[in-house]
Amino acid sequence: MTIHRLNIFAPVALLSLLLVGGGCGEADGTEGGDENAEQMVTSEDDHFSGHFLPDPDPPITGDNVVTIHLTDDGEPVTGADIDVEPWMPGHGHGSPEHPEVIEDNGEYVVSNIVYSMPGHWELRVDVAVDDLTDEFVVDYEVE
Repeated sequence: MTIHRLNIFAPVALLSLLLVGGGCGEADGTEGGDENAEQMVTSEDDHFSGHFLPDPDPPITGDNVVTIHLTDDGEPVTGADIDVEPWMPGHGHGSPEHPEVIEDNGEYVVSNIVYSMPGHWELRVDVAVDDLTDEFVVDYEVE
């Protein structure tokens, strides 16, 4: 009789464990599935790190802002010349507007990022500091 009860309750216990475990986030403590969460990205040639914070999040069709915390070996990078181009690789076109960048002690606020349609976009960011140049390519799913 005891074995019969265990056989009935084992699938229920297993299902309960799967349901409880399925609601947990990723191993790093973030919720899974959010492709647009703030991103820490290393530049193409590993010269810089950039912490990208989109607003709104996720980005939307129309006007958007991204704040970039730019660092080199953990220290804020100031005085960088930054050029930003939104690019839709699947359609081979950019944005009808040119983004504007304002710096405040290693924090760069990029406004006038206009996504003309929903879908997969790249934010291509060129950085120049003194004689050092590098670039970032950050992917976003625009709603």
